[in-house]
Amino acid sequence: AYRVPASRQSRLRAAVLAMIFVSGAAALAYELVWMRMLARAFGVTVYAISVLVAVYMGGLALGAAWAATMKKERDWLRAYGWLEVAAGAAALAATALMLRLPAVIARLGGETPISASLRALLAIPVMLPPTFFLGATLPVLTRFWKLEGGAGRLYGANTLGAMTGLMIAGFWTIGEWGETATIFWAAILNLGAAVAAFIFS
Repeated sequence: AYRVPASRQSRLRAAVLAMIFVSGAAALAYELVWMRMLARAFGVTVYAISVLVAVYMGGLALGAAWAATMKKERDWLRAYGWLEVAAGAAALAATALMLRLPAVIARLGGETPISASLRALLAIPVMLPPTFFLGATLPVLTRFWKLEGGAGRLYGANTLGAMTGLMIAGFWTIGEWGETATIFWAAILNLGAAVAAFIFS
């Protein structure tokens, strides 16, 4: 098992909490922007929100379940860093695809609009990869955090980060920079968490 000298534990704790904080901020920024994009693809906000929440929570659950199957001892902090890289890259790819989703739906529908169920089937594979990787980050980082009370603190920092990301994206970056720039900002947060993980690994 990984052991940290006592003199470095305080600095490492702060760094790990900061990593999961910014990861949570990125996750909710993605969710907010994707909700706006899906609303344009569906044309009805309630369908967009329903699909987004279902796929988002499902992806997080699948990622967490997959992370729980990782039994072999490894450098958990480095593994977490690679998950953050994968989450950011998948989120950028998902956003690029989602921007094209309304045009794809229009071509498929032709004169008759396609059903909400078919639109949902088109959206699921777009959003599932980034949410899967995001869902795996917290369980993997918890494996690394072997200090007393760590899991609760990690979850709390992740939740506070999510609240912060939601507020920043909702009240500032989307209005000032636009949706795509907000996604880039969130991906930079993922990359920053990854770099910190590699440095402290």
